[in-house]
Amino acid sequence: MINKLQGYGILISFLGVCLIITNGKINGLFSNSSVIGDGLMIINAGMLAIFTIRAKYLLKKYDPFVLIAYMNISALITLIPIVFTNNFISKTSLLNVIGGIESKAYLAALYLAIFCTVIGYYGWYKGIKELGASRTSVFNYLNPLVATITSNLLLHEGMTTYTFLGSLLAISGLLINNKFKSDNSKKEILSSTNQKV
Repeated sequence: MINKLQGYGILISFLGVCLIITNGKINGLFSNSSVIGDGLMIINAGMLAIFTIRAKYLLKKYDPFVLIAYMNISALITLIPIVFTNNFISKTSLLNVIGGIESKAYLAALYLAIFCTVIGYYGWYKGIKELGASRTSVFNYLNPLVATITSNLLLHEGMTTYTFLGSLLAISGLLINNKFKSDNSKKEILSSTNQKV
């Protein structure tokens, strides 16, 4: 269960992520030009929350690699009709463009499959199994921070003041959340030890 201090930690991290994403223009978070994308991201966050909570129970029964396999098979079945037909999501089907796809795109897809999907989700599931769903989910706030640092190093994109402040807030919130969690764990261990004595 999340207590008040952990809630503050999550809120601080969330504000940090908002600063990074909007570059300090938080009032433009739901502007007319990005309302559909923002709405989809909120739906995505909700789905990730359900996915993470459900995974906690499934991990008692299945190995993380088995869950990854089930997840990808389900995604493949769901996406086949969308990818191979012209529809409201994609005006052009994959069949129309597959001949023009460069080899770099195939390598990028392979990288995405191995490192981001298999290894990334294995780490996510392992975290849920070892730390619990709520504590693992807080680490999701590091995604924009890691993306910012990576884009700075690889793409030479500059780091703004808001990006730096947002990064500090995201890390501070994460530290508050985990510090309180570890303090609680120590108290539980001491309490159970005293009861045994």
